[in-house]
Amino acid sequence: MRFSATGAAVSASDAYTTLNDYHQTQRGAKTEYRNAFGDFGVMAGGDFRRNEYLNLTSALTSYRNSPTGATTAAGTIFGDDKTQEGVEAIYGEIKWNPVRDWTFTGNARYDHIKLDYSAKPVSGNGNVTMAESKSFSNTSFRVGANWTVTPQTF
Repeated sequence: MRFSATGAAVSASDAYTTLNDYHQTQRGAKTEYRNAFGDFGVMAGGDFRRNEYLNLTSALTSYRNSPTGATTAAGTIFGDDKTQEGVEAIYGEIKWNPVRDWTFTGNARYDHIKLDYSAKPVSGNGNVTMAESKSFSNTSFRVGANWTVTPQTF
């Protein structure tokens, strides 16, 4: 339960106290090549992105956490941060149809992801400038078989 700036209890479920101003910008390119060779089908592609996420959180209204506690003033900034994300990926798939009604598929993807996070010094983070970077890679793959059931199957 929150309390108003005067200490009065506020129990309304829609009495929001925090404003989250979030902006996301996505920039990228994706390309794919597809072709068939007899019983085989192939696909290869690339995915390249540079995304940015901006997040500003602040007090929407003045409030208290207890009837006699300190008042958080409307407009108090709790967080002002930015995340930049870079994604570089390549992937491919092979499909094989050796006999009627059966298709075998194998695919793989390699991703390299880089994240850069920064936060301005505001009261919500103890007035400390923050900056952190992390990068990692991931490889994933899948194999499968599909059997198509038709009236002629049985």
